[in-house]
Amino acid sequence: MKSLKRLGLILPLLLAGALGLAQNASHQLEARIPNYIGLKIVDDLGLIALDAGVDFDYSTDLAGYNAAVAGPGRLQPTSVNRFADVQVVVRRGWWAVYVRATPLGYSGSRSGAGLALGDIRVTPGSASGLTPDAISNRGTLRSSWNLRTNWRWIAFDRRPTRTWKSLGFNGLDYTVDVQGDEDPGSYQTTVTYLLVNP
Repeated sequence: MKSLKRLGLILPLLLAGALGLAQNASHQLEARIPNYIGLKIVDDLGLIALDAGVDFDYSTDLAGYNAAVAGPGRLQPTSVNRFADVQVVVRRGWWAVYVRATPLGYSGSRSGAGLALGDIRVTPGSASGLTPDAISNRGTLRSSWNLRTNWRWIAFDRRPTRTWKSLGFNGLDYTVDVQGDEDPGSYQTTVTYLLVNP
């Protein structure tokens, strides 16, 4: 009985001694997640396309050009280079996408009359079949727009996308309206898209 009493006294002393050797340390941790936004043109593999382009080369397709002039007047692209989608990501808040183009440049033997920047139109999903999954029920995407030199909004949403999502158009959705009075030669412009998230 005496040994049980001794053991009952020794155990609490051993526990107290062991706890007395324990140490405590603490620190604070803070993680800051940025309000990341992004806009990109991607190729067929989903990679950023730095050299994306849309070509309407009807210089060797007089029949195709004449058919467009006689019909609805819209030329489809003859080739689309590394322009499979336009995508955005917004982590927080409302956002808008704007577009503008440089003045239409002309190289040829005449004045460059007959074709204007406004004759170039984009109609999302019309030829590509893409759908704008970046736009929620609290947003809107224009059904089409013509190019011009000043900024014009084309998409707006009150909700963030959270991940990369499509605006629902690519190079196949561009058309050029022709009337048959265009000077022969080459016409060029650079189209720029801008994402805003205040």
